Amino acid sequence: MAILAVFSIAAILNSPPSTPRALDLAGAQKNDSIDILIRRFGQPDADESSANEQPRPPIVTRILTYNQERVRAVYHANVGFGTPLPKSIDWRLIGFTDPEKNVALSPDAAIRRLSSRPK
Repeated sequence: MAILAVFSIAAILNSPPSTPRALDLAGAQKNDSIDILIRRFGQPDADESSANEQPRPPIVTRILTYNQERVRAVYHANVGFGTPLPKSIDWRLIGFTDPEKNVALSPDAAIRRLSSRPK
């Protein structure tokens, strides 16, 4: 299962860029969309990263989960495949999922759900 997840993430990372998403990331420092998401919708209920796992996976991910809104935001470290991580990691959005149903959410659906969250 973990191997399938790594290959799925690798396929997403190697796919051509898509059109801009509904979450406006303009003005982010170093395109760190995690800071923008947290600033806009508040601290998540869970914040997990594979950066410190031993052995560290070749694609480092970070997952923010907002339980009540049923939104999980999945990010990857913006570094080359298997390269060492810098001290300050630039996280890039992969996409959103519903953690209860384990299905993908469109950016519009995720933003709609998160918009009702008090900061």
